[in-house]
Amino acid sequence: MGAGGELGEGGFVPSCASTGSSVLRTIGCDQDPTARRDLALSYFRLGIIKNQLGPKGNEVLDAYQRAIALLTPTDSNLAADRATTILLAKAANNLSLEQMRKHDWVGARPTLESARDRLQALLAITPVDRAAQSRWR
Repeated sequence: MGAGGELGEGGFVPSCASTGSSVLRTIGCDQDPTARRDLALSYFRLGIIKNQLGPKGNEVLDAYQRAIALLTPTDSNLAADRATTILLAKAANNLSLEQMRKHDWVGARPTLESARDRLQALLAITPVDRAAQSRWR
């Protein structure tokens, strides 16, 4: 449909990144990393809830993808903080599990690898980081 979104079952659905960014822009917090992480955490939790309720269509995938879009640094020189890195890895892990549930093996592998790579990089810096070690709980 284009860069702004796609046509879904309920009509036009904005793309993941533009949805989160537009919400933050509306409330004046689009450059605040804490606000981005808080909104991403809401999408992450929505994905968990939708999965527990029994997902229809791509609702679970969409929630995790929106969380990841908000958490992924847009500037390659900008390193994510510890909490953001851990949440991003959790969202990527859950997204990969959902992709596997839908038999999307090709999509699940790089998603899971990105989660592992982020946490390995974090643990290389802080090897005794219990929050990063217990990422799947």
